[in-house]
Amino acid sequence: MEKKDDGDGVGAGRIGGIGAGGGKGKGKNVPNERKAEAEARRKAQQDCPQPQVNEHPPRDFGDGSYLIKDWSHSHRALLSKIVKQVQAICWALVLGKILEFTYNKNRPIAQHKFLDIDSFAEKVKQKPGERMAQKKLDTDDMAVGSLRKAMDHICLKGIEKIDGRKKGGAGKAYAIKGRFVGVQNSTAEDIAKKVNIGLVGLTVDVDEGLRGLKKGIYRVPKPQVGAHKHALTIVGYGMTKEDELFFLVQNTWGTGWGDGGYGRMIITDTCDMFYLAEVINDKKKKEEALA
Repeated sequence: MEKKDDGDGVGAGRIGGIGAGGGKGKGKNVPNERKAEAEARRKAQQDCPQPQVNEHPPRDFGDGSYLIKDWSHSHRALLSKIVKQVQAICWALVLGKILEFTYNKNRPIAQHKFLDIDSFAEKVKQKPGERMAQKKLDTDDMAVGSLRKAMDHICLKGIEKIDGRKKGGAGKAYAIKGRFVGVQNSTAEDIAKKVNIGLVGLTVDVDEGLRGLKKGIYRVPKPQVGAHKHALTIVGYGMTKEDELFFLVQNTWGTGWGDGGYGRMIITDTCDMFYLAEVINDKKKKEEALA
């Protein structure tokens, strides 16, 4: 079952039913308990703290475009860190980011758990024999043979929590499992629907336009067979001044890429996406099995 957008507190409740009461008699016939109730409500309104000005206003691109959904703004504590990869592990960074975000986003900060992405990448990376079989002799040692392989690992074994082992290294490490779904040839509209629920992974072909992106908008070309692929995390979407749907992505190439590590993309044809369908709760399954 897909999770509903929690809205992150948008639409705070209002205190309703309080009127000016300017009729004849100025309320002299109102029972005493009603007067006391009205006075209590007025006092509650006066004591209610005024909303604070947002310390982080919505992104202003300066070109008339605007965001409709932006997880990086509503959940800054989980998405503010921009990574600069030193090995070909974009796939691990994106999968781990999505799993970590989904697990933590509705939990108090004190209960947040952070994942050991390096350990995950090491366990799933291509073996030399696999690279030889696929004739990828120039592929980085940390490249993954297929995204499906990494997704299966997360489903069956999970990604370990940082410092998740018991003291002394004994015992099984705490790991978070999840079921990812990959969808080929996804349209921009299909992807936007998933972004309303949470973060989405995107694979694109690497070209000079992508490498050199700054504050403009990159138009993602139709995927080509055999092209070098790169994975990014979609954290939001919006509309341009010309009413074109664009996506806000977080990259793993450091803050020098795009606008501080973020970039905007328009999908002109289709793209392959992947998203987390569920976080697997082994403890709950065990409890259900024993019931």
